[in-house]
Amino acid sequence: MTTSFFDTTLPLSRKTVWHWAVVTALLVASSVFSWSHAAVLPKVPNKVQEEGTTVEKTAIINAVVRHIRQVAEEDNLYNPQTDELGVDVLHIAEQPCHFFTPLATDELGQPQAVAIEATSTLNRQFRHQAHIRVALTHPGGERHTLGVPVRITLTKKVWVAKDNIKPGQALSAKNLVAQKRTLTHELGRVAFADKPLTNQVARLLVLEGAMLKSSQMTMPLAVRSQSFVKIQMTATRGVRMLIEGKALEDGHVGDLIRVRNKINPSRLYTARIIGPNRVTVKL
Repeated sequence: MTTSFFDTTLPLSRKTVWHWAVVTALLVASSVFSWSHAAVLPKVPNKVQEEGTTVEKTAIINAVVRHIRQVAEEDNLYNPQTDELGVDVLHIAEQPCHFFTPLATDELGQPQAVAIEATSTLNRQFRHQAHIRVALTHPGGERHTLGVPVRITLTKKVWVAKDNIKPGQALSAKNLVAQKRTLTHELGRVAFADKPLTNQVARLLVLEGAMLKSSQMTMPLAVRSQSFVKIQMTATRGVRMLIEGKALEDGHVGDLIRVRNKINPSRLYTARIIGPNRVTVKL
């Protein structure tokens, strides 16, 4: 009697069961490998995408440097003939520099370009650290913006004290010397040597070897408190009278101070300083 392999009426031997188990395991392993291999392989697109337009970092850096130099020149901080301006660009993001639309040509066949505009708050306060806002505009209308952090240094001649300068002491070449220094935090606060010190005095103590700052200098006082002054009294219809009096406050030319006159010492007047020890009062 012959027996078919698929005859289930006969009992299966251990060897047959083992063969079935091995075959099943191989089929499962093959299926798992095929699925995982297909998942790892990248999908090939049906259509290759256009590369678009990428703005080079060099163009962005040049725009940032031009903006900083322009602001420094407008604020009279930087002279390209004698000074050195250093701009250290710390970071430029990658993604905002790319446009998905490629550049085309204009009506004359000339290639179009991405417009780059840099702005900042340096025109209000020039600092050694700043964030420059850069706007990139594609001719097709697509627009990206990015912030570029920078560090700024300025090398130019400044006034340096030869000796200790006391408050009220006149500032001149006798106690100051022009030296070239590299400035960081002092940008915009130091007295530059290209600006004269005519009729300037020290408002605060300046130590030997220190750079003179703008806050440490001032015009000399035109009137000192408790000093005698000439008071020009101006009444209606152009009537004027010049009398002597006493100042009760310090002040420079143009300041308003309180004064007394000798004729009526009990009364206080508000006077405007018009010159050394000279004030005017409108009645």
